Amino acid sequence: MNETDSSSNQVFVRKHTFFVFSLLSLVIGFIGYLPMVLAEYGMFSQDIVAPFLLLGGGSPTIAAVITAILAFGGDGAKNIFSGFTREITQKPMIVVAILLPFITFYAAIALMVIAGSSLLFLDASYAVFLPILLSNFLMNIWEEIGWRGFGLPTLQKTQNAFVSSIILGIVWSLWHWQYFVIPNSAQIEIYGNFLIFSIHTIVVTILYTWIYNSTNGNLFSVTLYHAITNTVGFLIYSTGFVIPAIFTLGINSVLAIVVIVIYRVKSLSSEEKVTIDQIME
Repeated sequence: MNETDSSSNQVFVRKHTFFVFSLLSLVIGFIGYLPMVLAEYGMFSQDIVAPFLLLGGGSPTIAAVITAILAFGGDGAKNIFSGFTREITQKPMIVVAILLPFITFYAAIALMVIAGSSLLFLDASYAVFLPILLSNFLMNIWEEIGWRGFGLPTLQKTQNAFVSSIILGIVWSLWHWQYFVIPNSAQIEIYGNFLIFSIHTIVVTILYTWIYNSTNGNLFSVTLYHAITNTVGFLIYSTGFVIPAIFTLGINSVLAIVVIVIYRVKSLSSEEKVTIDQIME
């Protein structure tokens, strides 16, 4: 490849950065998760699924690194990870990231209890909260580097924060396709179908954007929110208490509407939206 072709490719990727990133995330994720799906139907060995799962779980970060290199050169990939050292402009948002998952789940449970549900969720063992949280953090970090560390600021360069959240939420939901073709998965039990899951994911993405922009694009804050959400949800679900997604969707929708009304669609925050140009400085 000559210098002209290389320059031409870089111009193309810079012009279509989010498309290239999304396509790579979905394709690499598909390759990584397909063996798990096939294994559930007895068409692939369970013994060799694990390496593919690592590929699938890390696909947003892998896609972000490849796209950044193509669009911005070698330093582009390094800059993606700078999100973990970006100064948090609104430090109370860390507390929000910690408490918001508890508020969401237990407000949803309160609605269920009012409707007559049992209190099985009280059996959730929070003694194992920290080790499960650490495990989730180490898994979710590879999503957040891609989705929020690269995808969101790329979109926010040309779109407002609200529209960026909608687009990213759609791609993020498509990335989870595998859980809706596996028989009896927890996601099917909780969400019922892929449409409800997608709507819920889009709504929650608005809250992620709020936290991300409010913390100056700090990746620790959104990864913490992601990990605590998964941890609390897992501990409650492990008791046999299933929260139908309609309840958490209702609570998160109210929270998202409040964020939109207070902060408006431009940045969904009192701070300016974070763009890919800032990340690549």
